[in-house]
Amino acid sequence: MRKRIAIVGAGLAGLSAAALLAKKGFDVTVFEKNATPGGRANRLVTPEGFTFDTGPTLLLMLSSLKKLFKKLDRDLNDYMQLKLLEPSYRVFYSDGTEFNSSTNIALMTKEIREKLQNEKEIESYLRFFSYLSRLYRLTIPHFVDRNYRRLSDFINPKSLYYLATLKMLGSLYRKVSSYFEDERLRMLFSFQTMYLGISPFEAPSVYGVVTYMESGEGIYFPVGGMYKIVESLERVAKEYGVNFRYNSEITKIEKEGGRAASLTINNSTTEKFDVYLVNADLPYAYETLLGETPKKNVVPQNGDLKTSSSAYMMYLGVDKQYTHLLHHNVVFSADYKRNLDDIFERQVLPDDPAFYVCIPNRSDPSLAPEGSDAIYVLVPVPHRTPNVDWERDEPAFRETVLKRMSERLGMTDIKDHIVYQKTFTPDDWASQYNLWKGSAFGLSHSFFQSAYFRPQNKSKTLENVYFAGASTVPGNGIPMVIISGSLAAARIEEDMS
Repeated sequence: MRKRIAIVGAGLAGLSAAALLAKKGFDVTVFEKNATPGGRANRLVTPEGFTFDTGPTLLLMLSSLKKLFKKLDRDLNDYMQLKLLEPSYRVFYSDGTEFNSSTNIALMTKEIREKLQNEKEIESYLRFFSYLSRLYRLTIPHFVDRNYRRLSDFINPKSLYYLATLKMLGSLYRKVSSYFEDERLRMLFSFQTMYLGISPFEAPSVYGVVTYMESGEGIYFPVGGMYKIVESLERVAKEYGVNFRYNSEITKIEKEGGRAASLTINNSTTEKFDVYLVNADLPYAYETLLGETPKKNVVPQNGDLKTSSSAYMMYLGVDKQYTHLLHHNVVFSADYKRNLDDIFERQVLPDDPAFYVCIPNRSDPSLAPEGSDAIYVLVPVPHRTPNVDWERDEPAFRETVLKRMSERLGMTDIKDHIVYQKTFTPDDWASQYNLWKGSAFGLSHSFFQSAYFRPQNKSKTLENVYFAGASTVPGNGIPMVIISGSLAAARIEEDMS
């Protein structure tokens, strides 16, 4: 009889693992509390004709998705059409400088020369990307795309050599600053750690690999929206026989001895499986589903876990097109360090917030009515904290963001053209996706929550319980959670053989 595997959560990690395990012959059932798959990587379609990706909008490190489809004996091109965005995005600085970031070396040197008027920094840019390229090619296979079973898998002569020679552990901002004198370039090549919900002043310099993913390998977009990735993985999983059960919230996992015995669905029925793979946020999985306090730096209530920042979202449908904006746009605050300290240290809402604007209909006109824009705005904010009451503070903060869009992006009439709007706060991330402290990015990527030290994908107390997703290895972001699902599936297959 085939071994039965339950997967709790249909996020990208859960979908990836489900398809891989079903291909290997396991009987796989996926339980999802919401009506659709995707988790944070979801979609919003409005009656007015706007389509928004509600979560991640940057497809980086395309190799991780290609590798997954190759393992599944599928051609990625049969499931989605991918566009390389060029330029990657436009950056808006407080001094009025507009800079187009690109994977094209000729374009980047031209932008540095003409926009920043700094010939010297061109050589710095070339040296920096030589360093990033080597960092990326050593980090991914040795520290990211692998399962850790013992400390020696992480701490060994080879890894220590890489850590030392590439100086992976110092502050990323400090590392970038060792190459560039222009603060605008320091900001441009360090802010990417915010995709992981960690300040570049705190992030280990190894996370320069995210900068390389973006500016070295490029940003891609699936025609139809990022949700196309979710739909494609669900389709492949179904082709291999995975059973999906939506509107089925797992409210408890029952234990018996050193094993999980059954799971409870919607606080009513129970079912038994041989293996349980939990794609819910890790602290929620431990504390709520398993009813236990994890050991060794996985103890949320004792403060041993550090969570990342969160995100305030605005989804705006406007009956006008702001054609001077690209698909991806980044707006920096006037004081880079103060903005980050507001979020991570003081844990207050910034007075001058930095933010990101995505207009996906630049690449796929079907995502908005003709002559209109679907505008996705992400503002980095603290995770849930007593310093911020979102029910009280959200209206004023929304006005602050709209004012900054008007001032910094030339969208002076945006409030007159909004025909649809929805906002999403850290409170919503917590209630809709069971994210600890309402953090949109999961656990932080500090050094002692990275690689071997990040919560691993197998329970220390229950021999048939595994984990996948942003808060376990290797981390958050689309490439990392896809790898997470693959690593969890490989570990289950190995343990079951």
